[in-house]
Amino acid sequence: MSKIYAISISALLFALSHFINSNIDAGSFISSILIGVICGYCYLSTGSSLSAMLPHLTNNIIWIGYILILCGQRP
Repeated sequence: MSKIYAISISALLFALSHFINSNIDAGSFISSILIGVICGYCYLSTGSSLSAMLPHLTNNIIWIGYILILCGQRP
């Protein structure tokens, strides 16, 4: 259950950053929530050590760029 909370908090933080940037586009709002879910899952799927996080972070940065391109934004 704590995994669901952590992913939800990560998604909400990315959604909050969307409103701070004052970009009110629906597609970019959805993509920011998806990025939050991906980053939250990335944090949970790795350990606490940075060396364990680096491969997952690299993989998720590629996916974040792919999602942004699909939603019509350029990374």
